[in-house]
Amino acid sequence: MLFKSKKQLLIMVFTLIFIFSGCSGSEVPSSDVSQEGSSSLEEYIIMKGLGEEEISISVEEIKGLQAISKEVTSISSTGEENTFQATGALLEDVLKQRSFNQKDLMGLRIVAGDGYSIEVPKEIVGNRDIILAYEMNGAPLDEQSRPLRVVIPDERAMYWVGNLETIEILEKIEKSEIHKLLFIEALGEIADVEDYIYYDSIDKAIKIQDLLKSFGEESTSKTVYIKAVDGLEKNETLPIFQEGYIKVTGADVPAFLSPNMPKGMYVKHILYFSYDTTAWVAYEKAQEKLGTLNLEDREGISVEELLKEIGLHEGEAYIFTAIDGYAVEVDASDLGEGIIYLDEKGRLNTYFKGLPKNTSIKDLLSVEVKK
Repeated sequence: MLFKSKKQLLIMVFTLIFIFSGCSGSEVPSSDVSQEGSSSLEEYIIMKGLGEEEISISVEEIKGLQAISKEVTSISSTGEENTFQATGALLEDVLKQRSFNQKDLMGLRIVAGDGYSIEVPKEIVGNRDIILAYEMNGAPLDEQSRPLRVVIPDERAMYWVGNLETIEILEKIEKSEIHKLLFIEALGEIADVEDYIYYDSIDKAIKIQDLLKSFGEESTSKTVYIKAVDGLEKNETLPIFQEGYIKVTGADVPAFLSPNMPKGMYVKHILYFSYDTTAWVAYEKAQEKLGTLNLEDREGISVEELLKEIGLHEGEAYIFTAIDGYAVEVDASDLGEGIIYLDEKGRLNTYFKGLPKNTSIKDLLSVEVKK
């Protein structure tokens, strides 16, 4: 007999069911996506923002456009440069077919299949070639990078998104006017912190969702602006940001990260991040960027220069508030003679030359424009 037992027959049946169910076409786009020249066997990417509907564009269509092959350089987060030979089509050519001009765009959001997401600002979109590469160094992309890799020559590697899934055309880059800033160092003293495993280290981190609930304001803003001390600027979507942490001890602090987020989306050495009209500032990184000012026997960062760097809204007066709630009002004309400094206990304090002693704050938490 072909099968020696019913048991063998059942095993064979279930094996066949498993094989065929695993080939059910997981790459078929959902029914709400308008498909342009794609089939269930083709690889494709999705473009948003070109109309009311999302558009699915096949890789074969992109390969049918004029090919460009050039030597390109990426820059790592440490400044290391790596050179490759990239072959693909220009995003500009894809856009022109749909009556869009790359230089007119306000920005792009690029999303990979593993959830990695990065926003490309107008300054880059308007001045760089963006290659949708299907070959690197003369060879087709590997499985991890297919179907396409975004290549932006002479820009940071974080923009070189492989395993490309979606390109979204952004109408505008959100960055609200700041009315209040809080110091991350002070939040570490009063917010709930928890253990966070960072490579081989156990550090402390604050859950961002709790941070925004406790110290933020209700807003309809959909993005969070992040700036690192090395000049890196990034807009992150609010849902992704809310699921993360701000690491406040150990290496690379302050750092935005999450165990559920690709490491390429981490932002290390944060200078500040802002959501709606509130910014959270790292004093030590501000000192690294702005330098120090000496006033009598104290050394710290200039209040005036800090507020300019963060972009705090100009006002006639500002409210400085301590962790314990003690607050003082300082005229804008006095900011040039004020510093924020760390004392021997590691507390953030203020000092204003020529003003009464009671205008000095110990354990500074926030600065905001007087309404």
